[in-house]
Amino acid sequence: DQQLFYSSNGVWQAATINALDSGGFEALLPYSFGDKLYYRFQTSVEAMGQAASYLHAPWLENDTFPPPSSAMALIAEDPIGDPWQTVGPNFDLTASYVASSQNKFYRAVSNVSGTFPLMQSFTTYNLYGSMIMNPETVLDSMAYAMLYTFNIPGLISPGLYKIGVDLELTPSFERIGDVQSTVSGGKLYLSCNFADLTSDPAFGPWPNSTNTLLTTDLTAQLSIDLQTQTPEFAIGDYSTP
Repeated sequence: DQQLFYSSNGVWQAATINALDSGGFEALLPYSFGDKLYYRFQTSVEAMGQAASYLHAPWLENDTFPPPSSAMALIAEDPIGDPWQTVGPNFDLTASYVASSQNKFYRAVSNVSGTFPLMQSFTTYNLYGSMIMNPETVLDSMAYAMLYTFNIPGLISPGLYKIGVDLELTPSFERIGDVQSTVSGGKLYLSCNFADLTSDPAFGPWPNSTNTLLTTDLTAQLSIDLQTQTPEFAIGDYSTP
């Protein structure tokens, strides 16, 4: 599945790609002299029943938040009714999007309900996150994430986090920056500063040698034991990496 998109006005349009006898592909983009034409390539692969999307993140010339959805790239649509454990339309993702500027990284997700409520009860909350990893320095026990959740003083709040997991699979959260977040048109939009990511030594150099980030989005139910203040997580759904 090879796709090529182009834009000269901030709205991405699909170009027609033709297969060549040599095994390659070609496309003709409508360019006029003097235009500033952007283009990006996208493809997907499947292995062992899992799909992954490879694409150029659309380039944003300014940091208006939230960016227009037409200026972002649809990474992939997500099947309805596939959450792992936590059942419910708020946790069931339907699509994920990405874009980037010189200073910021942007994600957007949609779900079945079209809403992203944060609180279920005084001890149970909803969490929506976008994982970000540098594939050249990624560790099995650590990742970074933009989190959108309820503000629980002393425990967790919306922000950019460094997430670790110990041998008992208990997660730990270190807040390293702020995020912008808003729900608009049935989508949750998130953005963070690249500088907040790269200032953490464990993230590694950026740009890396391949100018590549590994990402996925997830939903989870967060429960708090009031006596011990220990959080427990039940993963809901995750998007195409």
